[in-house]
Amino acid sequence: MNKKIFICEDNIHVLNAIMDVLSVTGAELIAELDSTRALERMLTIRPDVLICDIEMPIVSGSELIRLIRKSEILNNVFVLGISASHNGKEASMLAGANAFIEKPFDICDFMAALPF
Repeated sequence: MNKKIFICEDNIHVLNAIMDVLSVTGAELIAELDSTRALERMLTIRPDVLICDIEMPIVSGSELIRLIRKSEILNNVFVLGISASHNGKEASMLAGANAFIEKPFDICDFMAALPF
């Protein structure tokens, strides 16, 4: 069975770049620009991996990660936090992310941060 990777990123250009990089994995890729819809969609889709921008409007990536960690359905999802912010790593890890990578990122480093 293919892995499901859910990407929550509010910048369409970054989102498209991530989708392009991940297209070689054979995983099912699900994209969401709006963090307010992400949790509801994830509860239905039940992804294996979440790649989450930490700096998003309305519902921040760190808040989304906290909500996922509280969910019985989603608490085992592997979470990779991404951010260009200087405090992105701390916010990501405190929220419960498994890994973090700073934007802009090297493709090899990005792929190495994923659990497959």
